[in-house]
Parts: sequence; C-alpha cells; structure tokens
Amino acid sequence: MFLLIISQFIAAQHASAATSELRLVAQNFNVASDRQFRFVFNVSDDQLREQLESSNTATITVRAYDNVRSAEELTTALDTPPSTEPVAVFGALTRRLERTSNGDFVVLIAAGRGGLALREDGIYPIGLDIAVNGEVRARLTTAVNFFSANSTFTKMKVSLLVAAPATASMPAAKPDGSISLDDASRRALENLIEVGSAEGGPLTLAIEPEIIDALARSSSTEDIGLLTRLKAVLQRHESVRMPYVPFDPSSAQRAVLGAQFRQLLATGRDVLDVHNGEAPLNTQAWIARQPIDADGVALLRTNDINTVVLTPNASQASGSLDNYLKTYRVGPSVEESVAIKAIDPRFAELLTGDRANPVVDAARIASSLILARSAVETSGADVGNLHAILGDTRGEVPAPLVAIPLLVALDRAPQLNVVGISRTPAVTANDTTTSLPSISRIDLTVNRPVIDEATSFVRITQAILSTTSPLNYEWTRALLVLNDDRLTTEALESYVKGVRSQARLLRNSITVPEGLSFTLGSREGTLRLPIRNESNEELTIGVSISSAKLQLPGDVRVVTISPQGSVDVVVDVVARANGRFPVDVTFTTPDGAHKIGQTIRVGARVTAISGLGQLVSGAAVLILATWWVAHWRARRRRDAIEKHPAIR
Repeated sequence: MFLLIISQFIAAQHASAATSELRLVAQNFNVASDRQFRFVFNVSDDQLREQLESSNTATITVRAYDNVRSAEELTTALDTPPSTEPVAVFGALTRRLERTSNGDFVVLIAAGRGGLALREDGIYPIGLDIAVNGEVRARLTTAVNFFSANSTFTKMKVSLLVAAPATASMPAAKPDGSISLDDASRRALENLIEVGSAEGGPLTLAIEPEIIDALARSSSTEDIGLLTRLKAVLQRHESVRMPYVPFDPSSAQRAVLGAQFRQLLATGRDVLDVHNGEAPLNTQAWIARQPIDADGVALLRTNDINTVVLTPNASQASGSLDNYLKTYRVGPSVEESVAIKAIDPRFAELLTGDRANPVVDAARIASSLILARSAVETSGADVGNLHAILGDTRGEVPAPLVAIPLLVALDRAPQLNVVGISRTPAVTANDTTTSLPSISRIDLTVNRPVIDEATSFVRITQAILSTTSPLNYEWTRALLVLNDDRLTTEALESYVKGVRSQARLLRNSITVPEGLSFTLGSREGTLRLPIRNESNEELTIGVSISSAKLQLPGDVRVVTISPQGSVDVVVDVVARANGRFPVDVTFTTPDGAHKIGQTIRVGARVTAISGLGQLVSGAAVLILATWWVAHWRARRRRDAIEKHPAIR
C-alpha cells in the first residue's frame, strides 16, 4: 500500500463540500489491536468513479476521532461534521486500492503503527473522505469497536427478531381452497431467508404458521422451492410459537374464546414441528405486533407464555417502557407476572425500509448497544441481567441490507452475546412493574355467530368422511382461517361461502335415481333403495326411511359407499293401505344425530288386497260358479227333453 503524506490536503478537505454519495459496502466493525481495519466503498457518480480508478490525484483519507462515551456523543459524531482533530489518520491513492469482483474499492489499514494507532478500547468515529486534487468529493462517517486483543468482557445478551409476514391482508389459503401468496408475503419470506441464511445468530423467527402450511399444501413449483429454502432457515434458528392465524388475545379473553385461541396455538405449533427439524421452538414468548392489554396478558399466561415482546407498533400505548435493556413485569405478584420486553424504536427505525447507507446504520446500532452496556457496567449494575431485543417497527423482517452486517457486527463483538428470545431472564421482584392500558382494537364477538354456524355445518359433513380423507385436513385448516382477525366482514363472508360450498357439494353427491318408485304386490314385502355416491370420497352415512302408509323399522341403517359407487339398502315393510303415497328418505350422520342434505321423496304403490275384500270376492266367485253350473244343467235337461222321441 502506497502511503501518502496527507497533511497538505487536510485544510482543503475540511473546507470542501462533498458532491457525490459515498456508500460504504462493508466494514470490519470489530477491530482487535492485532488485526486490521477494512472498509469497502463505492461512489454514486460515474465520472468520479473513473477518476478514482486512474487519477494520481484521487485519494481516500481515513480519520479516527476520539472515542465516544455515550449514545448522544455517537449521534453527534455520525450526523454532524467533526469539530475536533483526528487522533489517527491514514491516506492512500484510490487507484492503488484493491477491488472486489463487483468493482468496489477496498481499504485495508493496520491497527497500529503504519495505520490507525488507537490507544484504548472504545467506540471510535471513523471519517472517510474522497478527494480529487485536494477537493473533497464524497464523505461519510461510520464507527468501529476497537479493543485490545487481551481484553475480556461480561457479555450483554442481544436478540434479533425476524418475522414474516405481518402485513398480509389475506391468508395464503383462498376461499376456494387454492393457495396464493400475495407479492408482499412472498417478498417478506425471501427477505427472511436472506437474513436467516447470513453469518451470525442465532436469530429468533416468528412466521405465521398458516403461510408455512399453505406452502406445504401448494403444488406450485415456485412455492415448493420457497418452502425448501424456508425450511433450511427454520431448522437453523429458534422459532416462536404463534397461532395458526392472527387472533387478538385481548379480545379473545373478553369474548371467552380461550378454547379457540388454544386450538390456534396448538395447530401453529404442529405446523412448526413438522418443518423446523431439531431447531428449538420457543413456546413461552409472545410477539405482540399489535397493542395488548391486561386481558390479553392473562390469556397468554394461561397458555404458559411468560414473556411478551412489544414491537414499536404495539408499544405505542405503553409510554412507561422507557428502558429497552431492562425487563418489566405485568401481574399482581412475581409468581403471576409476565415479563414485558420492548424493541427500541430508534433502532427499529434504522432496521425498517430502504436505507441510504445500511452498513453505517448497522455500525450505529452495534455501537449504541456497546455504549449502553458500558454505561450500565460503569454504574455498578449487573450487565448479565441486560437483554436487548432488536427488530423492525412492525414486527416484520428487518431490512436485509442493515440486518446482515448488523448480525456480523453483533456476533463478533466481544461485549455482546447474540441469543434467542428464549434467553430472556425470568421476572424477579427487582423488575419494575408496569401496566398496560386497555385497548379495543378489534371485537371478535362480531363475526362469531357466522364462524360458529359455518364450523358446525362443516363438522357435521366431516362426520360422513373416512378418517383418512384429505378433506378432513383441508376443511379443518379452512375453518381455522375463518378466525383470522384481519378478515373484514366481506372477506369472512367469502371464506365462509367457500368452505360451505365444498361441504354442501359433498352432501349433494349422495343421490337416489330420479323418479324412483316402489311397487308392493302384497301386504308384506321389501323395499330396495339404491343409493349412489357421486363424489371421489368414501362416505359412511345413516339412511332413514319413513312413510305414513308403511310400517318400517325405526332404526337408522348405516352404509359405506365407495367413491363413485352405489349400494342398495333393503328394508322389510308392511303396507297399511293400498294406493299411491310418498316415502321419505333421509340421509344422516352415522350416529343419526344430524341430517345430511334435504329429505328425498320417492313414490310407492301398493296393490295388495285386504282380508275382507278377499272374502267378498271369493263369495262372489262361488255364487257365480254355482249359478253357472245350475244354468248349464238346466239347459242340458231342456235340450234332452226337446230331443226325446215321445215328444216328437
């Protein structure tokens, strides 16, 4: 590396204005005294970039300023031009710098003589200036964590929450049973995979189980590939148990919907258990993306949840949570309390959306955490009890361009220990108590009658299915989706119509021949009722036959009909009258408790003759026969007399 005498440029550079954007692509945030500084950068202006590549007057100057002691000093150093002289300076011609495969410039500087010689451990602001002919053309300031190779530290716990998706307006499963992820959900999952596959960790993942389940049921090649990559991340990091679909615990507690909440939690866990391999599943934490109150906390506690993490979106109503390193508690006593942790909104803002210089933002967050830890240690408090939880403002995936370098910085910082949220300390009597204001974000009772009626209709229909039918799984999941608290009244109606239509179609697949009619030629006989199953499922149903003119067995006949098959139900009957009359055929669940579809009416005709009728008819025939015999004899006698010779 060619070293420059840069003193002749310093005055001019401080007086010049930057005219191009200097973007830091990567840096070594953690620098031990026996290692080196590394900065990878580029500029936005094409003409300036050409000069950096070839000009003998294009230089980079790296200045280290006195280490900062607080977050306020750090903010001033990073956001305003330096007002003090640097404690160490390094300069080089840019055309002699190493280049990456992407064409970015790489500055390597020794931590010591011949480079940047820093005296003590600490967070140091580092200024990078790009100049041509002594005129500053681009400038930025970042920070590094410098420490002696022999230094040891009591580590502070830090967790990074990576959740997706939180803003999807509709579930991935659609009302007609199809699977379709919206673009926002798909991008969120891709970002989660990118962050979860990067160096560092462990992370804490919070993924809506319905999304994972939908991908697993999808036949789309794109969805299958997405799930495969997602599972690799799930099997690497800790996941937090979540309900199958969003279901507000505060409203659920007030609406006495604890059973439904438990079912959604259990199903969510089942989905994660299938896909996360041997990775830990945190069943004791709740990620609050929306505000939660004491009612919600009470419901969470009955489900063995002892830690609530408030995202900035959820903590807006809780102004009393002003220290984001400590643990608060909510509850009447320590034994009945739940730990409350909040994500610092200042860091969340840096982890949300597109950022102009994400590597600098990552350095700012990591530096702030180390400074906060040092302040607590200086005060004599126990650093081991501290735990910072990072995340974006809405409880989604942090911006990957910030999160990935941040993870590396946190993972390699000797003062910090990256852990899962499951490592949150249990509440103690020393934790500050707080209260959560009542909220009324949503009322789950409004749509409950519609959900309950649809659930009953589908459950009754499921009773006729084989226990191995895939429809059992699909319909159970579809019923759970109805509980999604994001669904509007109109959207819920669409989902209810979809799942009811599928169940009704199965019910209507049970038929008898059109125009079917029975004929009985005697008082006692049998009816043979052909029943057809026009579905692709094996069905087991109860069959009940009734008629006012027939004496029938009172029991329900249970029959199993193969897919696209038929079966004859044979019933012994006794006719009570002659003539034509209706016979009602009712299909039920196997236990006979519930009807399946509408009653079908067929015709019956009885031609049998009663006992009195037979007696009268027999007498009439006997009289007629007697008369005919007498008449025949009389006629023979008359004919014989007329032919006698004496009469002739």
